[in-house]
Amino acid sequence: MHSARIKAGSSHLHDAPSVVFASEPMDNGAWQLLNPGELVHVGADLKITRRMILPDPPLHPLKRSDLDPGTAAAQHPTS
Repeated sequence: MHSARIKAGSSHLHDAPSVVFASEPMDNGAWQLLNPGELVHVGADLKITRRMILPDPPLHPLKRSDLDPGTAAAQHPTS
């Protein structure tokens, strides 16, 4: 799998059933955006279930200015 910024591959994944979580959109039709507060469960049979467990937004969301410089630099660029 890959996107404009990320390329992911593993020889181990060719031989075993697997699920990949990616925080950036991938060039795979099965990629789906997770909603804030959503819980994902992957069963032993790789069946994926999703449910909302935290429907309300955070009371005190972090701002970039709350982060130390190294952590702030690692965040996705804002537009």
